Amino acid sequence: MKPRRSGFTLIELLVVIAIIAILAAILFPVFAQAREKARQTSCLSNCKQLGTAVQMYAQDYDETLPYSGVYGAQHPLYKAGYNWGFWVILFDPYIKSRALWQCPSGKKDGEALIGPKTDRFPVNYGYNEYLFHNWKGYAKLAALAGTEAGVSNVSVIGDSFLAGIYQDWSDADGWKIPGEEPKFGLGRLKYANTPTWAAKGPFVPRHGSGGASVVFADGHAAHIPGGKIVGGTNMPYEYPIVRPDHKLPPR
Repeated sequence: MKPRRSGFTLIELLVVIAIIAILAAILFPVFAQAREKARQTSCLSNCKQLGTAVQMYAQDYDETLPYSGVYGAQHPLYKAGYNWGFWVILFDPYIKSRALWQCPSGKKDGEALIGPKTDRFPVNYGYNEYLFHNWKGYAKLAALAGTEAGVSNVSVIGDSFLAGIYQDWSDADGWKIPGEEPKFGLGRLKYANTPTWAAKGPFVPRHGSGGASVVFADGHAAHIPGGKIVGGTNMPYEYPIVRPDHKLPPR
């Protein structure tokens, strides 16, 4: 009578290890995609709450969105150490927690930080520079309503690698992004995890789709897939609208 065998042979162990390795190679990307999707959902939830804060602010200030009133660098809050992110402080009465300013996939240090040493915190969203400086009076909702794009297409707040303001002339700043139209200008939105402004690359999107979460002037928020983010000051169409008098892409 043959003795009962116990345990695995070396070949059997190697086969099991190989199977586990294959399953891990298949499942890890799936888990990573699921994790990023959850973070994207959380980011969009932040933006929806910020959209409500935008509307509350506008109601309190005669249908006017937050703006600097002077050139940003001359504002008292800028000089107090909040730099270009000082617009965030204007929303303090309308949000429950400053955690809303942190995208789960965003940076938590470097250019994401605003404020003096006594009040320093990360902000992963930017504000539309045209509205920030009330360009041609467009901080007024009535003025935005008179544009071709309307309040539902003009962006107010969005994913941004700078804790401050975004615009649509990244190409004029010397940004030449591989794979993009040379005049593409919405780099701060689409590539919201780019390491630093000055480095001009590598250009890193924040979310798996390469898209951005955006709050619009009517208060609604949406995640815009990367393929739909187009435009710049020298291009005929733009989406999401940053410069209020620009045209939407043909449908």
